[in-house]
Amino acid sequence: MIFFELERQNVDIILQLQLKIRELLDQLIQDCVTSGDILVYNISFERGKLKDLIEVFPKYLSELRVIISRLKDLMLPFQKKWYYTPEMKGSYSIKFVLPALVPELSYNDLEIKEGVTVSNTFLSMVICLKPFINFLFIAP
Repeated sequence: MIFFELERQNVDIILQLQLKIRELLDQLIQDCVTSGDILVYNISFERGKLKDLIEVFPKYLSELRVIISRLKDLMLPFQKKWYYTPEMKGSYSIKFVLPALVPELSYNDLEIKEGVTVSNTFLSMVICLKPFINFLFIAP
């Protein structure tokens, strides 16, 4: 009986996660699938995460491809050194560029300082649950 209750709790968690991810994707698509550029910092990272989402949720393939096609990289002027200031400390990472351009803003003030770690943890959790999500996915 305890095993069944634990299994039921796991299914409930998976269902809740699946619904939250679908809500997130629906909101992303609603916010981004119109005309115009979508500005990001580090296009290869953002494109990679969107492609990861396509792999896990192929239902959203066409919408996410539209978003990917409209991405523009704000990192480029700093990476190519078209703009440089010593406050950037030789780096074009947003962690150095942001406080160099807007001193009152900094990653140090954020609750989450390692975005890559957070997104990779989230994605590994989603991929680990992919068989369950695919099985439980409720199409609208």
